Amino acid sequence: MNALELARIISGVKNLCPAQKWEEGTPDMWEKVLAGTNFTDAKDAVVELGKHQSFIAPGEIREKALRLRQDRVAHVPMPVPNHTPGVSEGDEIRAIERAIGNGLISSVAEAYAYERWGGSLHLAQLRGHMPQLEGPAPVGNPKAVEDFIAGTFPRRPELPREIAEVLARRRPPGTAIACPTCHAAPNRRCHAPATRRHPAGRELAHAHPSRLETWAVAQVACPTCSSPVGAVCTEYGRPYVNGAHRERIEAATN
Repeated sequence: MNALELARIISGVKNLCPAQKWEEGTPDMWEKVLAGTNFTDAKDAVVELGKHQSFIAPGEIREKALRLRQDRVAHVPMPVPNHTPGVSEGDEIRAIERAIGNGLISSVAEAYAYERWGGSLHLAQLRGHMPQLEGPAPVGNPKAVEDFIAGTFPRRPELPREIAEVLARRRPPGTAIACPTCHAAPNRRCHAPATRRHPAGRELAHAHPSRLETWAVAQVACPTCSSPVGAVCTEYGRPYVNGAHRERIEAATN
């Protein structure tokens, strides 16, 4: 965020919170607190906070901006990265996540437009020339949309069964389903909340407990309370307050 953008943020706060006091050194402190915050995210955060508050602190703007960015990444389907010579898949995935967080890719139609574009967002961001990803969502082939939402385009080649089985064994238990905590897609690792260094959230080595418990319930019956496959664990005739019994999780993971 540059000085002009900071001035626009402060002006917006003054208009929404006319009773808020300002001193001579206030803008300098705001600049330090909001350093690294995306201007568009900060502007949206001020609007949201101004609907309910008569005083807005810069720390609240920063925190709200991070939550807005995290929500975008969690709710927009993640497309398969385009292959570009000289660009690794990891760099392209991180570029896609930044584009989603910045609002460049904000819908299924725009993500599908990225696939049809076929270029590299990583290179585009380095060069400072971002493409206009516009266009209608795919029509006439409903299966393509279903595959897209699941995170796999029809053009993605099928892995040999032996390799797919090895990769499946390496994934943390429970990742076969979407995570109810961080909304990670099936077969994608869980991630921590978004931060300045990791706008899309840092990947975790293990699945969230709620994801693991939900997966275990769908896999095996509980040896402790005898709940059948697909039924939640119980205790004294009521749903088990801690999710799933430890013995059930162990039975599913072994």
